[in-house]
Amino acid sequence: MVGRLCLSSAWQVMYVWCIELFPTSARTTMIQSSLTFGHIGSTLGPFMADLEKVITNPSVNISVASPFTYGSLFVISGLSALYLPETSDRPLPVTISDAITMSKRKVKNEHES
Repeated sequence: MVGRLCLSSAWQVMYVWCIELFPTSARTTMIQSSLTFGHIGSTLGPFMADLEKVITNPSVNISVASPFTYGSLFVISGLSALYLPETSDRPLPVTISDAITMSKRKVKNEHES
């Protein structure tokens, strides 16, 4: 039950974050692309049991296909999120060129003078 709560919360946060991240002129296309890839992932999720049957080593009675796949995707997505631009207290981009300049802008460190 906690897993479903976390998954539902993550889905809603992702939807709001996509609205902030993409410029107005391309927002609907980008949000629909994000949702499409999310639905593809949720469609492929149940097939992890079949992947375990194919990859499982018969001499070792432990399957590592699902935990390894989910874990590696978790780490890759977490590291990818570090490259997203900061949107806190900044105007949202209206055009794609605004989004490009927003992502190239250097964030000033609070400790620098």
